[in-house]
Amino acid sequence: MADDSALLMMAKVLEAQKPKAHEMKEAPAFYQNMEKVLDKRRKDQTMLTLLPARPVVDFSSCDILSLSKSGLLRMAFMDELAKEPNFVLGSSGSRLMDGNHADFDANTAIFSVIPQPGDIIVFDELVHGSIHEGMRTCRATARRPFRHNDVQSFREVLTLFHGTLPSISSGTSTVLVAIESVYSMDGDVAPVEDLL
Repeated sequence: MADDSALLMMAKVLEAQKPKAHEMKEAPAFYQNMEKVLDKRRKDQTMLTLLPARPVVDFSSCDILSLSKSGLLRMAFMDELAKEPNFVLGSSGSRLMDGNHADFDANTAIFSVIPQPGDIIVFDELVHGSIHEGMRTCRATARRPFRHNDVQSFREVLTLFHGTLPSISSGTSTVLVAIESVYSMDGDVAPVEDLL
């Protein structure tokens, strides 16, 4: 039985290493380009494959003794939390006051990794600093802001790129649009329907 599960896990790892970009010919350029990047990792055998956790105690990771999976730690945490009804969850403050947090890091990572050469990013001039931080290190061919919540300015920027970059006009590259549903500094709401 244990040998069967090991074989099944190995089969999943091998399946995940097979190139997939050639199967994406009908998909939008964004998905094709993402699969090309992943295929390079598959070819180099550096594609990480996450497998379901096995029911054993983990002595080799940061999850000491598999406590995060046991449920006991969660129950103890919830018991302690119930004793402190005024305990604050979340920083509720700025990066300057409270340091980096997962949301900031997630935005930075997304905008530094997902845009590929040939892609462009069109962004509202008031998007969060985490997006600017990610765009600063990304490989996109171009980045261009449009005036805050200004649909006409947005369309002008899109038209500019559509006419000047052949890879955008031909559909082989992607236009990524960065807006916020609610702008955290001013509370403005993006006109999403009008932008679409």
